[in-house]
Amino acid sequence: MSDVKISLKHLIELKSAIESEFLARYKDNLEAIHNIESKTKLQDSTPLIELSKLSKLLRSHSTKLGIILNPETFNEKNHEATYKELKAIIDTSFYLFSLLPLFRKGKLYTQLLLTQLDNSILKFLNSLQSLCKELDSKYHNKEFDEERLMCIGMIWSCCDDWDAISKLGNLGILAESFKSSSKLIRDVIDEVEEFLEDPESNIGQSFDFDDDFDSEEENDVVTLKKDSKEKDSNNAEDVVALVLPIMKQWKVKVVLLRTLFNSFRNVIMSKDPPKIYTIEMLDDLDKLHISIAGLADNFTCTIYMADETFTKDDITEESDEINKAVKKMLSIIKNIKKKASDKNEFANVWETKFFEASSL
Repeated sequence: MSDVKISLKHLIELKSAIESEFLARYKDNLEAIHNIESKTKLQDSTPLIELSKLSKLLRSHSTKLGIILNPETFNEKNHEATYKELKAIIDTSFYLFSLLPLFRKGKLYTQLLLTQLDNSILKFLNSLQSLCKELDSKYHNKEFDEERLMCIGMIWSCCDDWDAISKLGNLGILAESFKSSSKLIRDVIDEVEEFLEDPESNIGQSFDFDDDFDSEEENDVVTLKKDSKEKDSNNAEDVVALVLPIMKQWKVKVVLLRTLFNSFRNVIMSKDPPKIYTIEMLDDLDKLHISIAGLADNFTCTIYMADETFTKDDITEESDEINKAVKKMLSIIKNIKKKASDKNEFANVWETKFFEASSL
C-alpha cells in the first residue's frame, strides 16, 4: 500500500483481521489449532529452527509497535509506521500458525514439547486479544496507555517460550521435567529425614483426638482420653518400632531415586547427548518419572499416617508400584544410548543398589 495514504480506517481493518483470522478461529480452541491444514514445506530447516526465527521477528515487530503506540507520539504522522509493524505481526503470525501442523507430522516431537507449544500458542492468542484492546482504545483515545506495555510484554513472554522450546528441543524439555520431579524427591527426602529425627512426635500426630465434640459428650470423652492415655502411648511406641526400620530403608531408596533422576538429566543435557532413542521412549520416561515422584510422596505420607492398625501390608501395593515403574524406567534408560556399544554401567550398578537396598 505504498501508493495509498494510510489512515485510521486501514489500522482498524488490521485490528479486525486479527480478531477474525486468529481470535475468532483459535482462541481457547486447541482442537481447531490441531486441525489447521498447511502446505508449508521447509527446505534445509526444521520446525524448531523456524520457530526460533519467528520468535525473534515477533519480538522485534512488537517492540517497535509498542514504541509507536506511545500516546505522546501516536498520531496521523505515524499511521504508516503503525500499519507496517502491525501488518508484519499479522504476517508472521500467519506463518507461525502454518508451521504448527509440521510439529505433529511424522512423530518427531514429544508430547511434552507439543503440550508446551500448545500452551504458548494459547497464551499468544491472549496477547493478541490484549493487543486488539489496546489498539481499539488507542484508535479512539490516543491518550489511553494502560495496556500498551502489558500486551507487548505478553507477546515477549510468548517469544521467550518459543525460543526456549527451540533451544531445548525434546531432550532439553524432558530434562527440565526431570528437574521438577527431582525437586519433589528432594522434598520427600526432607520429610523422611524430619521423621527420622523425631519419629515418636511424627507418629504421635495420628493419635490426636478430635476436639469437635458436642458439649454433652465432652465429659465422657475426657474420661476416655485419660483412661486410654497410657495405652495410646504404648500403641504409638509399637508403631514406631514397626515403622522406623521401614523409614530408614526408604531413605536409602529415595536418595537413590534422586541420584537416578539427576544423573539421567545430566546425560541428556550433556554436550554429547544420546542419539539412539525414539519419541515413544521419551514420552514413556516423562510419564514414569512423574509417576514415581508422586508414588514416593504418597508412600511417605502413608508412613506418616501410620497408626496402631498399621502393618507392612499397608505399603506393599505402593512399594510394588514404585518398583514396577522403576524397572520400566531403567529398561528404557538402558536402551537410550550415544552408540550401540554403550554398556550402561551406571544403570546396572544403580539397579543392583536400589533393589538390594531393602525388601520394600
